[in-house]
Amino acid sequence: MSVNDAVNERIRAIHGQSQRGDLSYLAPRSGDPMPPLPSEQRRSTPGGLTITQKMAELRAKDSLANSNRQSHGFAMKMTESPEYEIVYRNMMRGERSSFENTVLGAGKFESRDASAVTGSAGAYAIPAGFYRQLTVALKQGSPIRSLANVVKLSTGRQLSWPVVDDTSNAAAILGENVTVSHSQDPVFSRVQLQPLPWVAEAVLVPNTLVNDAGIPILDDIAALAGDKIARGTDNAYAVGTGTGQPLGLFSAGAVATGVTSASPTALVYADVESLFFSVRPAYRATGSWIMHSNTIKNILAIEDSSGRPVFTELRDRGTLFGRPAVADDNAPQLGANNVAVVFGDISRAYRIVDVDPVTSLVLTELYAPSLETGVIVCLRTDASVDDAAAARVLVCH
Repeated sequence: MSVNDAVNERIRAIHGQSQRGDLSYLAPRSGDPMPPLPSEQRRSTPGGLTITQKMAELRAKDSLANSNRQSHGFAMKMTESPEYEIVYRNMMRGERSSFENTVLGAGKFESRDASAVTGSAGAYAIPAGFYRQLTVALKQGSPIRSLANVVKLSTGRQLSWPVVDDTSNAAAILGENVTVSHSQDPVFSRVQLQPLPWVAEAVLVPNTLVNDAGIPILDDIAALAGDKIARGTDNAYAVGTGTGQPLGLFSAGAVATGVTSASPTALVYADVESLFFSVRPAYRATGSWIMHSNTIKNILAIEDSSGRPVFTELRDRGTLFGRPAVADDNAPQLGANNVAVVFGDISRAYRIVDVDPVTSLVLTELYAPSLETGVIVCLRTDASVDDAAAARVLVCH
């Protein structure tokens, strides 16, 4: 075996170990890390280094790459294992073996731009099961999140997200020997997104429950934390100003006006119908309505000339013109100049970005006098309007 063959074989072995999450090759070794090659050990590689020096350089480079992997993808893979959830629960009980320290350390979220609740402050990525329950709670508590396009990022740095409305352009038949026209180029704009930390106040759990392995306490913590974060973030997703917080879907000017109501305090059939048909057919087919519960009640009260309810489908099936109607009590109610109803394909119209992994702080000592353990969960998120043509709003007169 030549020197180059031996080096390449070792590189392939290291790559395989790193892909499997086996970091043993990073441990200090005595002697030459290569297989015994008495006649080769003192020879130089093409770069002028001995085999031992070359392998030390490779380990150093891979160690640096591994630190980035632990911050993002590798940490996420670790948190998906059943073992991680076990040691996470043990940490809540104050039981930390050296093995568990190693596993939790691999799940620790460290990033240059981490906020005060991550990294050095002792925040750890939550287990995969915890995250699934948290996601369910976030969607149940935030109607806008349940309909929007949620994108997961591995970094919390400011992001310049491109958006484009190209629906005015259409394909055409190209004649023989005719040059393809490009006179109507799509116009791109950019939305600045900066995921900010939304922190649910500590969920206090009696230590008796923490120590009872038969109780799925992490599910309960995830539900409680998810509800708290959903209540805060959904308000911002609805009416946020876009300055130091998400730009809300109902914020004035965020989405183009489809119709202005005849009255500031009551809707009529024509208002609802006009908003529906103000959205392009492609987006109507996948559209949803979002409005305050009281606005839904107002629409249910609309009657025909004989005094019969017009929108019985809203009462019976929860739809308007065949499309789902969702209540969000963070939306503005009917009132002068208020944006009261949004209709369109919300998954195209609104984008939410979340930073993975979601992190938590486990406070075993702060609440020790009351025999409780506190858990603080942090979600970094931001949001803004994406495809402005995908939705329209009803503005009150």
